[in-house]
Amino acid sequence: MQKPVPPPQYWTAEAAQWAAQQLGLRYHDGMQDWPWEVAETADLAQYFCLYGQINGHAAPARRIVVLELILEAASNGALTDDELRAAWPHIKALLYHDPEALVTTAEYWCVWQAEEANLDEEAFRLSPFLREWWRTHYPLPAPTAPE
Repeated sequence: MQKPVPPPQYWTAEAAQWAAQQLGLRYHDGMQDWPWEVAETADLAQYFCLYGQINGHAAPARRIVVLELILEAASNGALTDDELRAAWPHIKALLYHDPEALVTTAEYWCVWQAEEANLDEEAFRLSPFLREWWRTHYPLPAPTAPE
């Protein structure tokens, strides 16, 4: 059953600093795309583990930033197609765990402006998986006018 799309939520500098400290990663405020700059496929298991440890008041922003690490590490091309398919159920479980916090991130990674036939060239490797998840839970975004 589809639900209305919750209000947008994003990761914060505090959440990124916390994740960097937990994972021993470099961080400075000038790293606008921090999760994408530091995510490594080899550390995917660590990211899942850290996600499982998140709780408390700052949890949504922390979940978002760690999900970004996971999505980048899984999508950056270092996993085989079989490994990516094997990782997807674990990622999907996170989306089910806290969809209200993670829906903005999921929507971004769906890359709705790319046509289905062009996803391989214009989107992320996980975009088809995220689109499938999205379609079962939320209405499709309104089409945007071409630039």
